[in-house]
Amino acid sequence: MNSNLIQKNTIAEISAMSATNSLVAAMESWNILKQPDYTKEVNNMKFIMYKVPGLSSKNINITKQFVNKTKRTYLSITGENRYIFYTNKLDENKDYRDYTASIKTELDINTSVYNKYEYDIQDGMLIITLYEIVNKEPEFRDIKESGY
Repeated sequence: MNSNLIQKNTIAEISAMSATNSLVAAMESWNILKQPDYTKEVNNMKFIMYKVPGLSSKNINITKQFVNKTKRTYLSITGENRYIFYTNKLDENKDYRDYTASIKTELDINTSVYNKYEYDIQDGMLIITLYEIVNKEPEFRDIKESGY
């Protein structure tokens, strides 16, 4: 099966499972995220998802960081966006609710297993795809079948 098709099907499946009904309720509940909400491994890909209602690709910054002393690689994920919702449409100066949607976390990456990544935001979900290093299959034969 095509890896792009697997990725699209998996993302659609995960997004459907994690859909939120209300942006306001979601932002109240998921303001700062530290652990992934969902992970799934398919073939040579690992999907890591965070709920990020109220944030878009313009608001999220993902950078790779390498710590020489520990020899560890991290993806640093940060983002913030402020929303003001007016509850009385007739008089915008009286009733409003102020919300800040944000995320700040670090994702530890095992670079002996993964060598590439990409990310996207769909339906209020930050989807990080890690790609495994494809190793060459070692030669291992049955002596009886190979004749020596």
